[in-house]
Parts: sequence; structure tokens; C-alpha cells
Amino acid sequence: MKTYLIGICGFFLVFQSFGQRFEPDTASMPDFIDSLFEQGIADRLVPGGIVGIIQGGKLVHGRAYGLADISTTKPVDFENTRFQLGSVGKLLTTIAVLKEVEAKRLDLHRSVNDYLSEFQLTGPGNDNVTLHHLLTHTAGFNERIIGYGTSSIETIEPLTEHLKRRIPSLYTAPGSEISYSNYGFGLAGHLVELSSGQEFKHYIQKEVLDVLNLNSATYEIAESTDGSFAAGHQTGNIHKKVRSFPRHVVPAGSISATGKDLVKLVRSLLAEDERLLNKESYQLLKQEQFSANPLLKGHGYGTEIQSFNGHFGVGKAGNIPGFLAYLVLFPQYDFGIFVAVNTETDNFLESFTKAFKDRFFPALSKDFEPTITLPDLSPFAGDFRANRYNRNTIEDLFGLILGSITVYNDSDSLLRLFQNGRWQYYQPIDKFTFQNTTQPDLYLVYEEVNGSIQKLHRNIEVGGFRIPLTLEKVPWYRTVHFINEYAAIFPLFNLSFLLFPFGWLVVWLVRRSKPQFMRGKLLNLSTRLTFLTFTLLTLINAIMFIKLLRIGEDLIFGVPNQILTLQLGSFLFPVILLIMTYRLFKCWKAYEGTIGSRIYLSIYLFSAGVYVTILHQWHFIGINF
Repeated sequence: MKTYLIGICGFFLVFQSFGQRFEPDTASMPDFIDSLFEQGIADRLVPGGIVGIIQGGKLVHGRAYGLADISTTKPVDFENTRFQLGSVGKLLTTIAVLKEVEAKRLDLHRSVNDYLSEFQLTGPGNDNVTLHHLLTHTAGFNERIIGYGTSSIETIEPLTEHLKRRIPSLYTAPGSEISYSNYGFGLAGHLVELSSGQEFKHYIQKEVLDVLNLNSATYEIAESTDGSFAAGHQTGNIHKKVRSFPRHVVPAGSISATGKDLVKLVRSLLAEDERLLNKESYQLLKQEQFSANPLLKGHGYGTEIQSFNGHFGVGKAGNIPGFLAYLVLFPQYDFGIFVAVNTETDNFLESFTKAFKDRFFPALSKDFEPTITLPDLSPFAGDFRANRYNRNTIEDLFGLILGSITVYNDSDSLLRLFQNGRWQYYQPIDKFTFQNTTQPDLYLVYEEVNGSIQKLHRNIEVGGFRIPLTLEKVPWYRTVHFINEYAAIFPLFNLSFLLFPFGWLVVWLVRRSKPQFMRGKLLNLSTRLTFLTFTLLTLINAIMFIKLLRIGEDLIFGVPNQILTLQLGSFLFPVILLIMTYRLFKCWKAYEGTIGSRIYLSIYLFSAGVYVTILHQWHFIGINF
């Protein structure tokens, strides 16, 4: 029923657009786009980029802007400079899957595990995952970032071997919710390999790239800029070059291409080139296949549904270190656009996309819904985190830090959150839905689980491109605020025990002249050694955590063996905690040491218990990478 309703909504959007006989004003697009890029480059918001506009099979505008590499000052060439497109490459994976479906070697609705022989999916509903779920990001995979990339082309693992070793488990039943998954698309590419008997990259080369004569498109990444590849950048006050890296999961999107070849791809998709797919497959590609709510834009097969001020579109975006890109098709206008820039910072692309939408896609009538009054908005406020994280490894913590938002209820009638660089406000239109007060096509849709608000569905914008997202409500003890403000108190207090050995040394020195000094007032040696052992473990764990933070983004290449060795000591935390509990009981029973030392150890044990609980909660007990 959900898919049916979504299809009806999409139909009426398209019908409405045709009814108004709208045509994008392509004649004035070139000058307008030129001015936006020239200003962006002058303001140092973007090093360079490419833009292509296609309508009716003709190239309306295709141009390169700025520099391919700030260090060499080599300009971007529309026909010869390759840009990394990231997840835009998922379109090619989707085409490959649909070609195999057409050949009846794959089935969109058959269990994925039926095709797999060397490994099986694990987790809730593992036997119910289908290609439909993989292509709509609804399989329910945990996320996995650590080990996703590699530092050189020579160390790329074969897709089968990497998936067998690293594919994450499922955290929820398939079809429950959207959770973007690169490994899901990696698995889809693997199924293409199994059904066709060809290595994935060879299949794409033969069945897609060669067919469309995309001569520049490649899955290879230049490890040193030779002039044919744009260099990636990060933009702040200055442009800073970002290192590119190969990825093991190629079908998730590792393609690079020039503007010339992107024109061919967009033209073929708009014309529904039968050399690639049949009409039915193109419809599957371009129609919405899953959305959390009819008010929200969802996923097609390998695509995201777009709205340019109410004008229906379907496209795909890519966001990888150093690069942003997207392409959007408007089938009802036989119109398509692609943009690629060599900066991962989305300030320019967001302003470019907004200006382009507002200038060439005037808003279709979309009224604000009548508001309602809810007695209490507090259940809708709080901290939420994106559901794209790993619930079984230390990535749980890093996912929280990188993917959290806070929703505030500042009044009886409005919710507030910080979105796309500014505060935005939402007002209630039904029991679980809130509408943006300035953009009527943006919503917050809440979901109850076991009688309380636990999930939030919305569309976010990256570089002006809309992406569906589901977030989970976070309890207070798992919030970024708690981690930043309070979690460090407990290990720091435990490390205070390192001061005791200095006191013991002083006592030993004094006893050389006064043998009876502090007799009967010191803690038992076993007690001291037990608590000291836990303190040293805490110190080792702190060193390991600091090393992880210093590694930062390089964790994508995996965890160094040195950290794995340090992490082995974490297994001792629960054991030593139990021994400390026993020793403290003996201390109080035998009146061991002074009353002050026993009170200190009691506080220490409480702190140690909280610390071990925190470590366990965030998967730092054991080797969970």
C-alpha cells in the first residue's frame, strides 16, 4: 500500500507539471551558471568544477570552471579532466543489476542468501533481504567505515574476499526503514559478478561504458595527479588538497569521468537508450520505490527522488573526500543537469543549487498545511542520531559524534533545529508531523515505538541535493553532550590513583628512620596492587583512545596493529573490577587502612564501574573494529 500511495503522489506531481506546460528557460542558463561559478571561484568557495545541461537530447550548456589542482594551477578541461563522482557510480551498479534481471539471471524479490555460497547475511530477517532492499537502502545493514578503503591500488581486495571478511550484519528487518549502505551496493555488485560470471569492473566496462562510448570513465584512481584527474580539496579560508584513496567496495561508487562522458550518460538516461535497458527497467530506475512517508522524498532503484521547488526529479549524488557531484533528471521536461566540483565542502554547491532552482524552476503551488495545537512538544525534542552507524563496533561512538542533531521546543507551537547553516522552525500539522515554516515541502515525521517517540524521518540537503534520512532518539547517557561533559570524569578520577605510589614511597623512606610510621594504617598489598592494575589499564586505554583520535580519517584504512595490541588489555577490565569489589569488601570488613582511604576506594570502585559500563556500551571491551 505504501509503494502504491507513493506512486500516486509521484504521478500527480508529474501531471501537475505537464498541466502547466512549463519549460525550463534554457536560453539564459549558460550566462547565469557562468556568473555563479565565477563568483564562487572569486570568493574562494570552490577551486573548480564542471556543469552540463541537456534538453531534448541536445547539450544546452557544457563548460569547465576554475582549477583542477590548486598546486599546479592546471585549469579544468570539460572534455579531458576526470572528476571523482562518488556514489553517482551507484547508477551504473543499478543498471548492471537491472540488465541481469532482464536476462532473468537475477530476481529483484528473491532472497539474496539464495545466491550466496561463500558467505551469508546475518541478523534480523537475513533470509528476507532482496535486491529490491539493496537498491533502495532498506536492507537494514549496520554501517562499516573502518577498513572500507585502502592506501594504495595494489592492496585493493577482490570484492568477494572483502565482503566475505567485512560485510556488516543486519540491525533490523529488511524493508523497515532507509539506512544508506555502501556495503549493500557492494553486495549488489557481487551478485552481478555471480550471475554474469564476470568481474564487476569488467562487466561495467563491457555492458555500460563501451556501449555508451564513455571513453574517459574509469574505476581507477590516479595516486599522483597527472593532469587527467582533478585533485580533491577541502575549503575553509583556503583550499586544502585532500588525498584520494582506492576503495574495496567498487560497486558502491568509485567511478571518475569527464564532463564530455557525463553528457553522454545523462542523454542516454533521458532518452531511455535501449542499448542499456528496456522501458520497464527505466521506469524502475526513475520511480520512487520506497519512502518513510508520502510527504518525504525517498529512493528509487539506485536514485534519490528530488524536488526542485515542487518539480519532480530523480537523480543521484556523490560525496567523497575532496569531491561533490550530482546529476538530476526531469523526465517530464526531457531535461537533465549534472554538476561536479573538486571540493568536499558543500557551501558553494548548496548556494549554486538554490540559486539555480529559484531562477529556473519557479515554485509550484504548495500550500502550508493548517497547523494544530499539541498539548506538549517535549516528546518531539531531544537528541537524535542518524541510523547509519554500526551497533556492534567502536564506530558506534564515532557515528554518534558525526551524525547527531538536537531538536528544541522553544515554545508551545514550534520546534527548532540547526539545518544547512541556519536555524529552521517547524510547526505541527498532525500528531506526528511538523512542516517547515518557510519551506512548505520540508517536513519532520516522527514515529512512535512502544508508546514513545523514538524515530525521526526527514530529508536533508547536501550541496542542495535532497537525501532521505532516518534518525533515532538518543537517551541522555548516550548523547554527545554527556560524552563531552561527563564521560571523561570517571577515567580521570581513576588515574588519580597514580599519586598513591608516591605516597607509598614517602612512607617507605620515612620508615627507614621511623620503623613504626603508619603501621596498620596502610592498605593491604593485594588491595593496592589490584587497584593499581585497574589504573594502569585505564591509562593504556586512554593512550589507545588518543591514538585512535590522532589517526582520525585514516581509520578508513583499518586499525593499526599497535592499537589492536593495546586493546587486548581491555578484556581484563571486568575481571579486575570483580577483584576490586572483593578486595574493597575485605577492606571494610577488616578495617584495612584509614577511613579516608576506604572511602576513596569506594568512590574509586563506583567510578571504575561506571567507566567499564561506558566502555562496554561503546564496544571498547574486546576487539570490536
